[in-house]
Amino acid sequence: MPLGEVIGEILFRGIIELIFCGVCYWAGWMVLKVASFGAVRIAPLSTIYDRNPSEQKRFFSKRSIWLQRGKKARALKAECVVVVGMLFWAGVALVWWFGFNR
Repeated sequence: MPLGEVIGEILFRGIIELIFCGVCYWAGWMVLKVASFGAVRIAPLSTIYDRNPSEQKRFFSKRSIWLQRGKKARALKAECVVVVGMLFWAGVALVWWFGFNR
């Protein structure tokens, strides 16, 4: 693989992932905070690749949507917040599509 393709893929993937995950995380954060009236604790976006100690040994067993952060209270994983954000944007797209294409 040529060096230009590697550099382009690294830069393109990093920028797209940063923008896409950031926008979806923001939307998911807003939806979850409004839906739970601010009661749910959400892990920051910077912890998106963090795992619980029990999840690092096994891949499928004991997977949780909650992130244990040491002595801090558990928080909803950033991955789950991004998924909620993606579902929100998919819903917005469907409403837009069916609302304007009659």
